[in-house]
Amino acid sequence: MKVSSLKSYIVPTTILNIFAIIFSSGIIFRWWYYIDKYSVNIIFWDQWDFYNALFENHNLWDLFLWQNGPHRQGVGFIITKIIAELSGWNTRYETFAIGCVMCLAMVCALILKRRLSKTLSWTDVVIPLIFLTPLQWEIFVNTPNLSHGSVPILLLILYCLAWTLQCNSLRYTTVLLLNFLLIFTGFGVFIGVITPIILFIEYFSIRKTAPKKESIILYVSIFISLLSIGAFFIGYKFNPAVDNFKFPISEYWEYPLFIAAALGNFFGIIGFHIINEDVELAILFIVGFFLLFIMIRIGLFHYKSLLSISSDPLYVDHRKINLSRIIVILISFSLIFCINTAIGRISLGVLSAASSRYVPYLIPGFFGIYLHLAGSIQNGKFRNILLITTIVCLILATFPLKELDYQMMTMFKNGKTAWKNYYLQTEDIERTNQTVGFKIHPNPKKTNLQWKLDYLKARKLNLYLNYKR
Repeated sequence: MKVSSLKSYIVPTTILNIFAIIFSSGIIFRWWYYIDKYSVNIIFWDQWDFYNALFENHNLWDLFLWQNGPHRQGVGFIITKIIAELSGWNTRYETFAIGCVMCLAMVCALILKRRLSKTLSWTDVVIPLIFLTPLQWEIFVNTPNLSHGSVPILLLILYCLAWTLQCNSLRYTTVLLLNFLLIFTGFGVFIGVITPIILFIEYFSIRKTAPKKESIILYVSIFISLLSIGAFFIGYKFNPAVDNFKFPISEYWEYPLFIAAALGNFFGIIGFHIINEDVELAILFIVGFFLLFIMIRIGLFHYKSLLSISSDPLYVDHRKINLSRIIVILISFSLIFCINTAIGRISLGVLSAASSRYVPYLIPGFFGIYLHLAGSIQNGKFRNILLITTIVCLILATFPLKELDYQMMTMFKNGKTAWKNYYLQTEDIERTNQTVGFKIHPNPKKTNLQWKLDYLKARKLNLYLNYKR
């Protein structure tokens, strides 16, 4: 009986693990296929603006502090400069770097899951489904920018891993370093709000039992975390990057609608056009509000778990506290991003929330939900049902990818390619814009586009790489 039952248990588990490995390999292959197929070697849109730092050959510290819209460029821009110098400013290489960074973030997420639960299972196929979702195609098809999306997500997962280190001095040092890098890299800036709160909770949990030295370390850590977010605003210029920015708006109910649309978009609801468009919108908001409720509910649950350690530190499960801390960080990050984006982009319309470029910043929140499902639900059957449902929903979200996404990716690829080929023959910006019906920047004169194109031509960079007229 024991041998028979053991075999009946091992065989299905083994098959499921093999399925997870094969399916994850397919997800990774699809990820690289899209990057290779749809990326074009030409500087595009906002790149012509924030690349000013490269055209003017600024030093690394200037690149780290460089502001693009509402955020700074940070670590991502330094990587961009290195790639540009090694590749002749080939932006396809930058898109491949974005692909590598997201794959590395996925691997780090698997390591984090392993550290928190002590094991990996076939349901962890959710992690590549979340981290390599093609719904974030804008980060490599539209305007590649390592600082917007990919690098902040990698830094955030590394930041969460740092919280699992056992040595206190090493943990706080690593957390503060990654906190600083995140604050200055894209919308990783929102971690600057989260870190002091987590450190305060940490302090209150040990204030009665910890040695004085550890309390001092936490005092200093809290002070440094506050200093880091304060440093961000030195020389910072408020720039919402939309002409008609207004806060607050009188139609205040549009803010939660915006957040719901952003969250619902992670499951690819808009764009199939299989059913009535109004029905699709209704489903989008229903799913979005449900996900918002789930995130808030899970976040509050684990926030209470964090606070519980201060009430009775001798009888608390530190593994669960560690899990709760990570989940609070991940979910809080995505929710703060959604709130900020709703405030900054509501003037573009509620459905602008379904933009592909926002998807990377939702990844932490959904990863947090998965960690909760996998590690906090005690009822095994109920947990398995929820995990399988999650896997099915994530598969349906992008298998197949929406027709609208394919159309948009193809439009950008064909437009960039046509503009590049025609301009290389005529070297006339306005004529190329009119003939091709596509622009690589909305205001060529404002960004001094002609001078920049001449700069690239003189040095045989970017679109002039290997070009012979």
